[in-house]
Amino acid sequence: MLGEHLVTLEEAANDFGGVPISITTVRKYVYQGVAGLKLETIYINRRYTSKEAIQRFIAQRQNLGQLPEKPKSKRMTPKQIDEGLRKYGIRKLMNPNRILWTALDIDLETCLPVLNVMSGGNVVSKSGII
Repeated sequence: MLGEHLVTLEEAANDFGGVPISITTVRKYVYQGVAGLKLETIYINRRYTSKEAIQRFIAQRQNLGQLPEKPKSKRMTPKQIDEGLRKYGIRKLMNPNRILWTALDIDLETCLPVLNVMSGGNVVSKSGII
C-alpha cells in the first residue's frame, strides 16, 4: 500500500470511486467493514487509504453482488407494536379520538414502562387510565 496513491479518509469520502459519500460511511468501511470486507488503511500519524484500495474494495463488493446498505429504521411499525404487546396479553382498543391500550390479566408493573413508551402515556388498566 505504501507504493500506492495515499489519500486521507476525508479525501476518500469526497471521491469514493468517483462518487462522494459520507465520512461516517468511509469509517464504517474501515473499522466495521461490510459483509466481511474492510477498506484497507495505513496509519502514518493519521489514517490513510489509497485510491487503489478503494477500487479493490468496490470491486470486491461488486463481486459479492451487494448493493450499498440502507440504514435500518429503529422505529417500530404499528404492526410490530401490536405484535409485541400481544405477547404481554395487551390489546389495542380503537376510539374515534385516540388509541387506548388495555391490559387484561397481566402484571402491569412488569410491562408498564414498555406500555408508556409505546402508547405515549395513554396506558389503561381495568380500573382506568394509569
